[in-house]
Amino acid sequence: MNYEERRPVELASHIKCIWQLNRTYRANEVGEVLWPDGCQELIFHYGSAYSLQGRPLPRFFYRHAGAFLFTEDY
Repeated sequence: MNYEERRPVELASHIKCIWQLNRTYRANEVGEVLWPDGCQELIFHYGSAYSLQGRPLPRFFYRHAGAFLFTEDY
């Protein structure tokens, strides 16, 4: 697993941090849990799809305090 978090100097007045997670999941693993942390997040994923209650999420979505906003029909 490779996790990286950094502060974008050029956008520091607007963005607290950018993080990236790269890992390989085994077939029997549940995946990542997106815990509500009070932060607003734009999430882009390029590997296996995230899902919410068994339904796959779009490749890009917005999350704030545990609530989701989708950019595609969901």
